Amino acid sequence: MLDGKIGKSLLGQLEQTSSTKGLAFTYSGGYRVFASKQPILSAEDFKQITCVGTLNPVRVDTVTAMGCNVISNSPGDVSRKALISEVGTVETTLPRYEVEAYDQGCNYISTTDHSMFLTSILINKDFFASLTQEQQQAIETAAKHVSKLERQWTVNEANEIAADQKMHTDKGIGFHRFADAEIAKLKDMVKPVYEKYSTVFTPRLIDDIVAA
Repeated sequence: MLDGKIGKSLLGQLEQTSSTKGLAFTYSGGYRVFASKQPILSAEDFKQITCVGTLNPVRVDTVTAMGCNVISNSPGDVSRKALISEVGTVETTLPRYEVEAYDQGCNYISTTDHSMFLTSILINKDFFASLTQEQQQAIETAAKHVSKLERQWTVNEANEIAADQKMHTDKGIGFHRFADAEIAKLKDMVKPVYEKYSTVFTPRLIDDIVAA
């Protein structure tokens, strides 16, 4: 999807609204999970939780739809770690878990795979236009190559963390992978978010993503 019609459309819109040209998508963390001080074992458990999130409205609305009370906070905010320690639950990713949540006392991980941590490889479009066609092609080829490589690294790292039972035991981590039935419940909960943003983003974007 990221390398096909949908991804190209999203990257292409950057040139229309900014000074940048989008070259490729990377994962930079992979699928998001929840780290907490208390175990989160089912969709119903989210109704009892206050979670540290981000300022991104789509992410806030998604986690809110799952039942959480969300406290928005920027990942770059110096107060974030103290807030995570106080609140006891944070939306994160497995590669970022140890730095962002473990040291804050969040010894439980719940893998819900409810959203993906995407980032983009960008270049100034005026600079790109100043290059020769051969140089442009080389940059586009390199961006596509490294983006796929970084995605695989991220997936591999997340899988290694998930499967490392010795690390879980040594660090006292309670690791829980949500069952398909519980993930299905979460999908039903967030349907209103799809509907809300269907008129905000590019026409048919969400429909195309769902159908992909």
